[in-house]
Amino acid sequence: MLKWLHLNKKAQFFIISMIIIVAVLIGIQSLFAGYSEVGLSKPFSSQEDFWFWNIKDQVTRSLKERSCPELEADFTEIKIVTEDYLARKGIEFNITNTTPICDGSSRHIPTMIFMNMTSVNTNLHEEFTVP
Repeated sequence: MLKWLHLNKKAQFFIISMIIIVAVLIGIQSLFAGYSEVGLSKPFSSQEDFWFWNIKDQVTRSLKERSCPELEADFTEIKIVTEDYLARKGIEFNITNTTPICDGSSRHIPTMIFMNMTSVNTNLHEEFTVP
């Protein structure tokens, strides 16, 4: 009988110890739970960055891939569409070519482009040359 009581006390100690250990682990996990959460709003807080670099990429591609007679009109259309779209979102955007896109013989020449984006969250500007 004594042996049975002794085993029973060991089992109780084991169960109580496991409950305490699990409670401590749950407490530690709840302390660090905030660090492992995925912030779903984070990508949208830097959406202006995405738009800015995407517009730069599209302008660069357009100027490299298109031929010169339509190139001036294409750039003007990109300018109007992007500035209007971003203005409706409350973002001030300006894109200008600081040098001509085509020379007199309808050849594409290296063109300097200036872009500026200003919003509540960011102020980005870049001047780059498209060969």
